[in-house]
Amino acid sequence: MPGLGKATSLEWCPTSFGSTLGDLRREGGGSLMGFAMTCSNTFGLVTGAFLLGFGLSEIPKSIWRNADWTTRQKVLSHKIAQMAVKLDDAHQDLSNAIV
Repeated sequence: MPGLGKATSLEWCPTSFGSTLGDLRREGGGSLMGFAMTCSNTFGLVTGAFLLGFGLSEIPKSIWRNADWTTRQKVLSHKIAQMAVKLDDAHQDLSNAIV
């Protein structure tokens, strides 16, 4: 890259590891804290990419559905109606058993 001085390709890498390592090289020191930050960022990126590959970082569908209050109210009203029908049937069966 012309006009940028002594920049190496590693310093302009868009990943976390490359940019942090580039920062360490520009400052002239290889501090333990900087290396720990580099390892932490790299671990986070690799883990995130791994979990995205398996679809484990998506929002579960039940949480997404329950977030909408109007839909949740409709679903619960429907469940209540079903339980009321079952209760009425059970009451009718009990009445028939007693008589």
